[in-house]
Amino acid sequence: MHEFSLVTAMLDSVAGVMPAGSTLAEVRVSVGPLSGVTAASLEFCFAELARERGYPKARLVITRTRARARCRPCGECCDIDVFDTACPKCGSLDRGIESGREFTLDSIEVEES
Repeated sequence: MHEFSLVTAMLDSVAGVMPAGSTLAEVRVSVGPLSGVTAASLEFCFAELARERGYPKARLVITRTRARARCRPCGECCDIDVFDTACPKCGSLDRGIESGREFTLDSIEVEES
């Protein structure tokens, strides 16, 4: 379960920018369908690790992004569910991923004590 290491790194980054005396209220992340990150595992790991690190009330908000691919032969860009989806315009499988692999820490919300 690599989500454990992702959440560990995320909380390390968050701790490094939080003002002294503040409390972590919310963490917002974006997760793409081709990222290999499972939202349920991410939520479970976040809840456990945030509690262990002294942020028992912190919320994790996950924004799921869309996966998009561009056909190299014809240039058509469309949403995809899996990488080996054929181009709807020309049928080619020669595609480049435009988005969907992301796992980003978008923002944090802290409460001043």
